[in-house]
Amino acid sequence: MVLVVAAVAACSRDDGGGGADSAASAAPGYEPAAASAAPIAATRYAVAPLGQVGRVRGTVEVVGTIPPDSVVRPISDQEVCGDSLVDVTVEQSGGKLAGAVVWLAGVKSGKRPPMNRRYEMDIEGCRMSPRTQAAFVGGTLNVHNADRVQHRTRFVRQGSREPVAIVPYSDEGQLVPVTTALARPGVVEARCDLHPWGRAWVAVFDHPYFAVTSPIGEFALDSVPPGKYTLLAWHPRLGVVRDTVRVGGAEERAVVLRMTVR
Repeated sequence: MVLVVAAVAACSRDDGGGGADSAASAAPGYEPAAASAAPIAATRYAVAPLGQVGRVRGTVEVVGTIPPDSVVRPISDQEVCGDSLVDVTVEQSGGKLAGAVVWLAGVKSGKRPPMNRRYEMDIEGCRMSPRTQAAFVGGTLNVHNADRVQHRTRFVRQGSREPVAIVPYSDEGQLVPVTTALARPGVVEARCDLHPWGRAWVAVFDHPYFAVTSPIGEFALDSVPPGKYTLLAWHPRLGVVRDTVRVGGAEERAVVLRMTVR
């Protein structure tokens, strides 16, 4: 894949907390690509007894020329961030898309939500991982900082410019639990004010029928009540694709969703 070089000037560790605008002005050679919108809506989901249930499994594929990655060259904090790193646009293997969020729309009732509602995000080498993940509403996002450098993580809900949380990090090994980011359905972007290539996204749902594709583009949705649904896949760089799937009792439906690069 062709690499595009971008020189970045990150804010220094002595920065007093000027906010996102100061970080952006300090990085004239790097312009983060805008994330696409994800149509995640509140459903007023209710747990209900299950009879015969079905399963939806499948893959998400990429069709077309994948956008190029960027090579970021920090000019400060290089002892932690490195003097060169690749900002991956799309993670895929053989045309199978990793890190796509997949879900069923229109599910009003069904299986119980996940018992474990603690989710993890790591900051290491001035980058955040996982790049995309999905969570159940009302959970806690534990953010771990492994860097001996200052970070300031800003959580912004898609469709809004106001942050739901701003968390500063200054200590290696620091862990901060964030609950406001998962307070309601939608997509929340985490971005570092001081290192603008550090970004990640969390898709938040109020029903349990969601998944994130594996490194080879696979997903599975279990215990699906019989019915007709809209199946959606979203990727922050490639947008949204949808299809209709009809699920019967005690059967498995295999689906291939294809995202076209335009």
